[in-house]
Amino acid sequence: MRLSTLTASIVALYAMTSAVSACTFIWEGVTKSQMVAQSKPVAVDRQCRTINAGIYDELSLGPATDLGDGRVQQVLNEPDKSRVLLADCNTREVTILRGAETEYTETSCGRFYSYGPVTGDDAPMSLSVGANLHELVDLAAAKGIAEIDPNDYFSRFRAREGRVAVGRKDRFDLLCGCKRLYPDSPGAQK
Repeated sequence: MRLSTLTASIVALYAMTSAVSACTFIWEGVTKSQMVAQSKPVAVDRQCRTINAGIYDELSLGPATDLGDGRVQQVLNEPDKSRVLLADCNTREVTILRGAETEYTETSCGRFYSYGPVTGDDAPMSLSVGANLHELVDLAAAKGIAEIDPNDYFSRFRAREGRVAVGRKDRFDLLCGCKRLYPDSPGAQK
């Protein structure tokens, strides 16, 4: 009986230390050359869906969807609707909106947040509002929706050397949706 209690304690201790040692973000402290060597080229289809984005190929974009008035959206990492890439084809501006924080979970790595939807039936607002992206971002902020620089998602990563731009194979056109849905707009021009 005592041996099983000791065995159970050892197993529990091992599980806890494994969870703690598993708490390593793979991109922290990794050199640029290590990250670039592992990264696959970004693939983009005719609807502007994107896979293998980000230095660890962890990011994707859903198909470009027309919001009207020269505005295009693409959901990041579908089916999650908490982050959306928006492009204004009239001004060539691009931004990312992230839903309002809904809850967080405490882990050995710290807090992990969950976010509400930015698009879809459950979204707190339409992404077609506002005369331009700046007005939309201001209206979204009032609803707890945050703006994120697309460079932080797609164009840079953190390594020992600091913030580093990604290489050629990880670059793609954030205005792809403009070329597809608004081919005569400024956003469709090179």
